[in-house]
Amino acid sequence: FHIIGGNQKDVDFWESKNKNSNVFFYGYQENNRIPSILKQFDILLAPYQDEVFLKNKLNTVKWMSPLKIFEYMASGNPIVCSDLKVINEVLTDNVNCLLVKPDDINGWIESILKLAKDSNLRKKLGNQAKNDLENNFTWEKRAEQILHE
Repeated sequence: FHIIGGNQKDVDFWESKNKNSNVFFYGYQENNRIPSILKQFDILLAPYQDEVFLKNKLNTVKWMSPLKIFEYMASGNPIVCSDLKVINEVLTDNVNCLLVKPDDINGWIESILKLAKDSNLRKKLGNQAKNDLENNFTWEKRAEQILHE
């Protein structure tokens, strides 16, 4: 498991808690490096949570904009993502990703193992996600949709 993001303090904290030899932390990476980094991975995980609170206790999950998902889709790699209403506007289970309830640990494990064992499914989901991005979610496509609404 390769974890990208976070400042050095975050990386140091999680590395000190890590007891597994298969978990690697890289910390913050420049945006222009993200596409080449994502291409190196077999499966991309987006474990968004049911509740994400601001300091004022407002849960922002209903309004979040999961930009990471679009970067993942552009990579053409298969995605396992939290099954949240806002995500369902972009991703569809077993079409362009595998969706799992955020707190369903066994579901996450099963989805990762399912993709690890099935190269055809990895290719199918990754290709469909990239195709969906190119056909529906580029800046140009979004502008066209807004103008035609």
